Amino acid sequence: MRPRPSCCTFPQHFPALGVERTTRDADGRIVEFVRSIYRGDRYRVTSELHFDAGSG
Repeated sequence: MRPRPSCCTFPQHFPALGVERTTRDADGRIVEFVRSIYRGDRYRVTSELHFDAGSG
């Protein structure tokens, strides 16, 4: 993993959300990989789940 720029550092054990995303083309080849860390004091994350008759 590359070192982070000084503007992107925060204390150890600081609340954060880590997200990894892989994008593939129609043939399944990886065309993009992103690893993001969102600081707990800078973002609000919401999630909505919707269920219907076909849901598990």
